[in-house]
Amino acid sequence: MTHHPDPQPDEQPELPSGWQPDQCVATAFRHERSVRRALKVLEVKHRRMQHDLDQFIQHITLLVPTATSTPDNEIILKDVLRDALQRLGDEAFMTLMMQALEQYQGDRPPGSRDRRAS
Repeated sequence: MTHHPDPQPDEQPELPSGWQPDQCVATAFRHERSVRRALKVLEVKHRRMQHDLDQFIQHITLLVPTATSTPDNEIILKDVLRDALQRLGDEAFMTLMMQALEQYQGDRPPGSRDRRAS
């Protein structure tokens, strides 16, 4: 086992020029506090957006006339949404909506056919 010599009392960790050790602790504390505040706001926004997406997907069959309840509506609705989202021209939004649709489909019991967006 190798024994490392004890640090010399005058040795200190390297800090940015002009900084004191308590400034690093204070900065780390402020950073952590800011991250936690941002996280709280993001959690609230995430829940609201997820609720809005879920609600939109649940009601999409009322908004898209071709998505009537037939055995083929799952394919038709998904294609209609994909085409409309492509025309919108926002890749990020298209990805978000298609993921919400797929997640909603995964929440349905197997073999269920209703007016849900599938």
